[in-house]
Amino acid sequence: MQGTIRDMTSFIKNIIPPDIPEVYTLKASIKHVSGEETIRKGVAAFRDLLCLICDRLIADGSKYDKPAKSIQSNDSHPSLPVAFHS
Repeated sequence: MQGTIRDMTSFIKNIIPPDIPEVYTLKASIKHVSGEETIRKGVAAFRDLLCLICDRLIADGSKYDKPAKSIQSNDSHPSLPVAFHS
């Protein structure tokens, strides 16, 4: 059984931390980007955006679910073998 967009989004939303403690320290390399308060506000805003997207997909996910196409080889549309080498 294939998971739906609603199922996957619910899982993702459950792993997003509900709050980000102020006691987390920032790396020195990140502090060069902006001030600590601005960075913390940006992280919180990004978390809120992710939650908003997740809420929308949970509510309307069935509109975007499409059944997976079955992979069948036929003469009119042959598939090419792919190999990955390290």
